[in-house]
Amino acid sequence: MVFEIYQPSGLLGAFIENMVYYAGWNPDHSIERLVPDGGAHLIIELDNQPKYLFENQHFQRTQKCTHSWVSGIHNSYLNISADQNSSMFIIRFKPVGLNNCAQISMHELCDKVLDADLIFGNPIEWLRESILEAQTPQLKFKAAENWLFARIKTPSIPETVVGSLANAIIQNPTAGQLSKIMQKAGYAQKHQISLFKQFIGVTPKEFQKIYRFNAALKEIETRNELIWTDLAYDLEYTDQSHFIHDFRSFSGFSPNKFLKERRDYLNYVIIK
Repeated sequence: MVFEIYQPSGLLGAFIENMVYYAGWNPDHSIERLVPDGGAHLIIELDNQPKYLFENQHFQRTQKCTHSWVSGIHNSYLNISADQNSSMFIIRFKPVGLNNCAQISMHELCDKVLDADLIFGNPIEWLRESILEAQTPQLKFKAAENWLFARIKTPSIPETVVGSLANAIIQNPTAGQLSKIMQKAGYAQKHQISLFKQFIGVTPKEFQKIYRFNAALKEIETRNELIWTDLAYDLEYTDQSHFIHDFRSFSGFSPNKFLKERRDYLNYVIIK
């Protein structure tokens, strides 16, 4: 299996978190769960196998995705197909990155997965063909960089402010810090909420909750001994029941069940 991650630098690095290319993946399961990671993504399949989304109870197919699609920021988990001999190229955007490249209100993409041609038009097929034709992972990343560079716009002042606020929340996603971060912005609270919806897709509070959940996932990965009450306290949840409630909302599992079902990648859980 080929698995490569690339992190752009410079101007592109201000809008793109990373790019991932993998090929020849043969999972031992058919459905997996992606829990919210706080990002928006452009996903391009390179194996001509349609991918599917599934509902939560009986795992019936609800949506078919082919060639390329965009996934906005999500407040809940997605059940997605895992295919044999799978090959994909994924671009993960920083908080205001997709809005900058696509010039679309991100609130329209919140909790949605849409065909990428609805947002980018025919150029998205040019990108897919360029990635398919590139012979090495490095050339594939270069093709994606060139395509993205052509779409980056000089950020507006509100966009820059929202990006800075989002980064501050990511660095310290506890509830107690949120009000302090928002007070420093120089905008009224209602205006900040409106700008967050436009440039990121969710309100500042929703954004903070998603990243606090992800902070909990990282702690689960790194702590030698897990005591849920201590983790809830450290991340400023009201109490352990509040922590468990949010964890179930974002993942569909209790923390203990999540520990049993997770695999190598932080935001993915095996379903069946």
